[in-house]
Amino acid sequence: MRTVAQHGMTLLLLLLLLLLSSCASNLSGPTTQPNAVALSDNSQYTLAKTPASMVGQGYLSLVTGGYEDSSYELLVQVELNRDNIVMVGTTVNGIELFELVWFDHKPWQLKQSPLAKTIKPEYLLADFQLVHWPLPSINEHLKGAKMTQNETNAVRERVVKQGEQPIITITSQAQQTTFEQHSRRYRLNIKILETWTQ
Repeated sequence: MRTVAQHGMTLLLLLLLLLLSSCASNLSGPTTQPNAVALSDNSQYTLAKTPASMVGQGYLSLVTGGYEDSSYELLVQVELNRDNIVMVGTTVNGIELFELVWFDHKPWQLKQSPLAKTIKPEYLLADFQLVHWPLPSINEHLKGAKMTQNETNAVRERVVKQGEQPIITITSQAQQTTFEQHSRRYRLNIKILETWTQ
């Protein structure tokens, strides 16, 4: 994995990150499948392997999030391979919070800092897939919900709905994405800093 630029960050932001992650991870819901992530009480998304068209791609993003009055930011690096997906989360000054190597048909490998035990990287991976995976693949892996997509003037909007109720709204333009999780009441601003092909 490549190193990322070093930035300053306060301990308060790290503590807020841990608080937010704890709140986001405690949602009860259908979790009958090992790779399923609850989107609401009655819907879930099953993590999926890298689409063939995206194998070999890598992303480095600055993620700024908010939950009620709390806020945080971290760097997330993702490498998409044929047999696995590698996701590494660090503070913006380079302290590693977790490293997840996700496999479709065997147990994950997860290395996590003692400071970040409340973080559930599978939720971050699910959010990443909902932003980047092709629409047909996402809908194939949704249960109890469906995603629609509209594109106008270089702005792409994706909405995950349970019936007529929006659960998630994702708005993307250029290298900037806004991710609103209405059910779990958090918001992410995702700025892609770098992309590459292996």
